[in-house]
Amino acid sequence: MKYMLKWKMVSPPSEDVRPSRMKDNEERENEEKYGKVLFPAHMVGNLKGFTIVECSKEQLINRLTLTRWIDYEVVPIVASSEMWQR
Repeated sequence: MKYMLKWKMVSPPSEDVRPSRMKDNEERENEEKYGKVLFPAHMVGNLKGFTIVECSKEQLINRLTLTRWIDYEVVPIVASSEMWQR
């Protein structure tokens, strides 16, 4: 399923955690564990942004729990044609 992940940094990470941030970013590229990124992260405000991913529920949970300083709002993306099918 596809999801838009709206995110907000609750506490910007300090420079001393930069190596762990780099490791998290490299780990997040593992599509088998974290799903496929369809639209990469983009900033849309002060410490806010969004990304679009295609993943299973398990992969979504893995992605959401990887980073401790970001809060997510998960918005499922469903084709309007699927909304009205019975």
